[in-house]
Amino acid sequence: MCRLLETRRAVRGLLLAALLTATCAGASPFNVDCAIGWQGRYRPLEWNPVEVDIFNTLKEPLEGQLELVCAQDNITSARVCQRLVLTPGAPQHVPLVVKIADGAAVCGLRITDSRGRTRWEKSYDLSAFPRGAATTAAVSAAACTDLLIVTSGRRSAFGLHDLPKASHSTGFMPPTRFIRGGGEIPGDRKFQGQGQVIVAERLQRQLPWDWIAYSGADLLILYDADWDALAAQQSAAIVEWVLSGGKVLLVLGVRPLAARHPIASLLPFAIGPAQELQLPKAALDSWGCHGTTTDKVACWEIEGASAAGWRTPAHSAGRTLFAWGRAGFGRVGVLAFDPAVLGGAQQENLAPFWIRHVTELLDARKIESGPAKESQPDYYDMSYAAGKGTLGANAIMNLLLDVPQMQPIGLGWVILLLLGLAVVIGPVDYFVLKRRDRFPWTWTTFGISIAVFSVVAYCGVDWLRAGSTTLRAVSVVDGVQGRPEAWNCCYSGVFAARGGDYCPGGLRPRQWWSSVAPTADWYYRQRAMDSRAMVCAQQEGANVPTYLPVSVWSMQCLMCEERAAEMPIAATVEVDGVQLRARIENRSAEPITRGYIRLKGDRLIRFGAIEPGGSIQVEGQTSGADRWDNRLWRASQGEANLHLGPDAASLRVDAPEYDPAFFATGNLTRTDAIESYLDDGAAVVCAMFQQAATPYELPVRKYGVVHQRLARLVVPATSERRNSHD
Repeated sequence: MCRLLETRRAVRGLLLAALLTATCAGASPFNVDCAIGWQGRYRPLEWNPVEVDIFNTLKEPLEGQLELVCAQDNITSARVCQRLVLTPGAPQHVPLVVKIADGAAVCGLRITDSRGRTRWEKSYDLSAFPRGAATTAAVSAAACTDLLIVTSGRRSAFGLHDLPKASHSTGFMPPTRFIRGGGEIPGDRKFQGQGQVIVAERLQRQLPWDWIAYSGADLLILYDADWDALAAQQSAAIVEWVLSGGKVLLVLGVRPLAARHPIASLLPFAIGPAQELQLPKAALDSWGCHGTTTDKVACWEIEGASAAGWRTPAHSAGRTLFAWGRAGFGRVGVLAFDPAVLGGAQQENLAPFWIRHVTELLDARKIESGPAKESQPDYYDMSYAAGKGTLGANAIMNLLLDVPQMQPIGLGWVILLLLGLAVVIGPVDYFVLKRRDRFPWTWTTFGISIAVFSVVAYCGVDWLRAGSTTLRAVSVVDGVQGRPEAWNCCYSGVFAARGGDYCPGGLRPRQWWSSVAPTADWYYRQRAMDSRAMVCAQQEGANVPTYLPVSVWSMQCLMCEERAAEMPIAATVEVDGVQLRARIENRSAEPITRGYIRLKGDRLIRFGAIEPGGSIQVEGQTSGADRWDNRLWRASQGEANLHLGPDAASLRVDAPEYDPAFFATGNLTRTDAIESYLDDGAAVVCAMFQQAATPYELPVRKYGVVHQRLARLVVPATSERRNSHD
């Protein structure tokens, strides 16, 4: 009996050991944390940061790649890959930057080895991720109502995180009667939709290393940041983002911002030593700081703040508390003291303080006190309405997709083919087989007829849609006179005469590629279909396609954003009332076909062709013109703004009919900055290069290229011109 019990115990032990061994063998050696967007918030159709932290229990190193798959637009799913090497037991932080389509349901993450075998994978529900307090949610995709503020550095105790409770954002949206009713375009166009103010916190060590990752944020607040702890790549990314159109507010606390720091290069002045300063009562009252515990703060000295385009109002004792101004296409604000030392009894009552300082840094959108109205009967639901960026991108898409070979096959050809098939398998088959007394062969002749007509149908479609592979592109390059940097955004479409991989070649470093597709009115939006796919490699500050399949007789549209090497034009502009004198120089190897110079008050003067390396003098009286965005709103009514010429081989664009391209996603932020420049007395020179060089190469022997290149150069106002406008 005892031996029987011992035998049973031994068997149970063996079974338990086997079960534990099987469980351990099946357990994944990876534990992966994934954070999408800014504290769970992302802006659709814009670049968003994704932070992936990998913990492992590997026994030996693993060389492979991390892959993230998600819908980038309504019809394209992209797989973004980044190479990695995992060391046993060592955590790995992998930052990614991705675009997410509005309405995307899930995104997938997986780790593969060098042979392409999947070692770990997981899908995340974008509507409820991560589980818990923070959920992933889309910020107003229209990019014109909701305001996304990202904070980093020391956590503020001065009501910054209570700002969403006591404020709302405003942005322009076309009224319902204009979009749906087809009426006249309003003259003043002061239609303000209301949205949420969203404040998302980001640890300083997790700030992105790529400038493009900040494009979905409206404002970055660096609150008493540890400047020395910022990585060089992080500082460079913030600087590049601001120069391309971003906005940053620097709140100086106890840590000094050294003059040699890269972010300090955005400031036209130096930061001097901190001194104790008593704040004036009027300023405290205007900020809502009625219950502060003290009115004395340590204020850093702003030395020599007299640069053009910068405001440095002086308060008590002639000291500047807040300075703000432009840096390239962006804006920078410097708050010279830490407001947290003031205390404050009710944090939500301190909203006027942040509203006062944030408003000065915004171009198109504003922030106001009080919660947003629940009902706005004269407008779309702002979370669904299409904004300027969408309408501008659709205008370019209409141009790229307007290929004769992509037009629907005429119904007459289809009817003719079906009638021919009916006649062959009907009367013809009957009489021929009857005369030869071969009726049993009808099953054979029927199949042969179907096969022959299938070949005829395919060849017929190929004949009707005959045409070579074509690369069509519209690019906009922006720059500010006197600054070395320029920014390029290129929309392109590849029409495939034969299906295959059309991965572009001849790419420049640090380019950010993504798919793009026409977007319907988001009031009627549907989930992304993911009917197309592309693969991109993300490494060394770039996201470039490595696999781009395009089906026969279809077009794949792409968008590329980058920092350009130089501006192709230079100009000097002098304005005396309505009289204008300018000299425009073409520094490229391509001819300028036409252009115009736009000034404040919708006044412009046009100029003609300029040979490569040449220049022209423009003198004359400026005349009134339509608002810059007039054709953009007409585009939303279905009018053609960018269209093909009569020969269907080149793009025919008559200035200023190509203006909708300036409002497309990727260009809109700089357009808003340019309009602000114009309000301050600057001039903008717009030039068109009709047949520019190909933006990239296709892996086929022969293909057509139609590239329309647009350039915008901002010539800042001189003090005399600014005073004359004032």
